[in-house]
Amino acid sequence: MISKNNFRNTGLIIFSLFPILSFYSFIPLLHFGYLIILIYCIIYLFCNKFRINTPLAITITILLFINILNGITYGFNQGVANNTIGMLVFLVISLGVSSLKFDIEKVFIYIKIIGLIVSVLLILQFVLFYFYDYALVLKLPFLTLRYPEYALNWSIYSGRPNSLFMEPAHFALFILPIFYLSLKRNTKLTSLILFVSLFLSTSTLGIVVAIFIIISHYIYNFKFNRNFMFGFVSIIIGILIALNLNIIQDYVVDKLTIEYFANSMRIFRPITYFKEIDNVSLVFGIGLNQMEEYFLTNFNIITHNYSNTYFFTIFSFGIIGLLVWLFFMYSLYKNINKKYIGLFIVFLVIQFTDQLLFNTFLIYYIALIVFSSNKNTIQYSSV
Repeated sequence: MISKNNFRNTGLIIFSLFPILSFYSFIPLLHFGYLIILIYCIIYLFCNKFRINTPLAITITILLFINILNGITYGFNQGVANNTIGMLVFLVISLGVSSLKFDIEKVFIYIKIIGLIVSVLLILQFVLFYFYDYALVLKLPFLTLRYPEYALNWSIYSGRPNSLFMEPAHFALFILPIFYLSLKRNTKLTSLILFVSLFLSTSTLGIVVAIFIIISHYIYNFKFNRNFMFGFVSIIIGILIALNLNIIQDYVVDKLTIEYFANSMRIFRPITYFKEIDNVSLVFGIGLNQMEEYFLTNFNIITHNYSNTYFFTIFSFGIIGLLVWLFFMYSLYKNINKKYIGLFIVFLVIQFTDQLLFNTFLIYYIALIVFSSNKNTIQYSSV
């Protein structure tokens, strides 16, 4: 019979691998990452009291209800049905994961190990591509990718290392909280490896947020000592890498301009679309992942089901949905141990550039913040 400690350690391994496993399919609407962590949560909850994270349950339930209303209003097609079922699956998985009684310090040990492995693999990809003209494609064996089209156009083919993820941005989303926690724990070698790998990934998100983490960390803990010098040297190394890589110019520097911000669907371009929709749609949204069809059908505008998290929430669930989401964000902030407030800030910043709503990385970030929370202040309902 498996001991309690071994069972907990198994759960920590599964959680650490969860973002990577989510890129592989099992059945429609339930990918391999969901499957593995769902099985673990079910076994865990059979052995422990099931606690529902009340703010999370309220938030997802309200957004689910709004999505159903939008489906009735605009037509309940197959896409709307799949999105609604997907939201239900997300609700179950997110509540299960957030009910796990994991401590952030223990979690950090496991995600650090996985983070170092994928970072070393990314550095290896970079070295092989730029020094040996060889594109090393990495994927887990015996599993089927959810999006096979990625296999035809891996980012490493164009010189952008992605390690075991689908693209550099996914790698950055996984590594950034680990990088923050490693800086906080003053693990210099780990922090340096993670920082270098974020730069070599060419992910704008990863590079900019990593520099933000370093600067804010050393301003907050300012002492002109070896710790400060480590942060300073890390940034210098990053700049030297950037100056010697044309691809950094193309994928990072060129994106840090006012013109790019104005035309990027991730940042300010969605603002121009708000004037097209009516007041009712602005208040209640048009439904999850319906932007592409809605704007093409009604205004002959070609766009994609993508934006940053806040704008995407407004398009999907309206201003009401955004207020509900901000309520949940406030509940996370209120409950987190202020020792780890930087983790919440990283989560907050990332939402301004990437769409996290109802995907695996949202569960990943919510779980890390819940594991970092003051356990006696989280609002749980026992079942």
